[in-house]
Amino acid sequence: MIIFIGNLPPEVGANELADLGQLTTGTPVRIYKKRDGTGGLHRYGLVHLGSEKDGRSLIRRLHGTGIRGNSLQVREF
Repeated sequence: MIIFIGNLPPEVGANELADLGQLTTGTPVRIYKKRDGTGGLHRYGLVHLGSEKDGRSLIRRLHGTGIRGNSLQVREF
């Protein structure tokens, strides 16, 4: 299962995101940057988990939590 984590602040890295999600070592976490039509930069992460159960648990733990003033948007990708 792949989990989308949106609304990331600019300075958050993959290791910090893995720590926040209490992910096991070796869980693939990638951070992406994308410009919108107005020149704004959007940052989001994708986490690849082995099971749907782990994915649902991560969504429950992180959705709506705050990191550096941003409220995370977490859902299935």
